[in-house]
Amino acid sequence: REFRRVDVLVTVDDVPLPPARDRVESDGTAVLHMQSVGAASDGDELFPDFVYGGWWHIGLHDFDAFAAAMEAAAAAEPRPRHPQAFWIGNVEMSPSRAALVALSAAHPERVDARGIRWQHARGNVSEATGARAATDAWVTLQDHVRWRYLVDLEGTGWSGRLKLLPFAGRPLLVQERPYWDWASSRLVAHEHYVPLRSDLSDVLAQLDALDADPPRARRIADAAARVARERLGFGAAVAHAVNLTSRRLRALLPAAAEARAAALAKAAPQKRQGRWEQR
Repeated sequence: REFRRVDVLVTVDDVPLPPARDRVESDGTAVLHMQSVGAASDGDELFPDFVYGGWWHIGLHDFDAFAAAMEAAAAAEPRPRHPQAFWIGNVEMSPSRAALVALSAAHPERVDARGIRWQHARGNVSEATGARAATDAWVTLQDHVRWRYLVDLEGTGWSGRLKLLPFAGRPLLVQERPYWDWASSRLVAHEHYVPLRSDLSDVLAQLDALDADPPRARRIADAAARVARERLGFGAAVAHAVNLTSRRLRALLPAAAEARAAALAKAAPQKRQGRWEQR
């Protein structure tokens, strides 16, 4: 055993916190500092976020079962009943969300964007499904399959739902943003989703392009669903967490050896004033 104990500290804020260095304490404890949110280019260094452990507000208690339910809903509705691009959420979390709702009001035939206020009180939410009382008009992620296209926008920082949306089997339009989680950083622009400018100035143009090329739209949706199924499930998240932790621990092996040597030196007999003393 190279370490006395391993402590893994994971930040779960909406944005990255200032980085802290991994270290080995004097007693041999390894302390790893992980971020769950960061730049897309840092995806390999991000720890899987809390959604994999459960998100009761939307009825997610088992990630793979929730994803399978979304796939089943998509299979049951191969032809979406609504032709628009759909988004729903709390508009107070980002100005771009209010901008999309305003675009929806101006072009309701193209965009269906709805602002809500979350009502998270447990009495208002069915934890089994995420269904809510009429107070906030939530649309479950399983019901997102009713729309032809799906839009994902940034929140205060990252977007927890983006890793789930590919399971709906609809073409995704994803706003450019600075912060991603490990899973969503696996998605590749133009291959798994259509990128939108951060100011959303190209939403209608991108929808026009998708409408004009249904085979491309289908390829994007199928590619996103495939990568989600193969690389974004719970097992993949656990495997990544184990590999990331192991890699970070290996980087601490020299520090662990130094800590052991220092501890041994402190405990070893020392010759002082002509005789041995045990410290």
